Amino acid sequence: IYGTVATLTCMINGERLPKWTHPILSMTLSNCVVCFTGIDHDIRDSKTHWIMQMNGTVSKDFNCDVTHLVAKDCDPGSQKYIAAVKSGVPVLSMEWIDKA
Repeated sequence: IYGTVATLTCMINGERLPKWTHPILSMTLSNCVVCFTGIDHDIRDSKTHWIMQMNGTVSKDFNCDVTHLVAKDCDPGSQKYIAAVKSGVPVLSMEWIDKA
């Protein structure tokens, strides 16, 4: 299932629609790999759902593919936060997903 925005974006850019088993409503988070830290599981699951519908992916672990870290707080003791800062990955709030 593809949303109108996703379909139009691909048509305008001359790209093929992505092949996923879940609905794609927009292409807003294409090429984004998001990782979470300090977020409750229920909220994480909800945000994961939205990320996937915007053609993004979610990684449970922080690795070299992660492009964005979503954090509840900027906790300097969090291993994921430390790794993001060291590798120059943006650390963002959950509001970033809502605004995407």
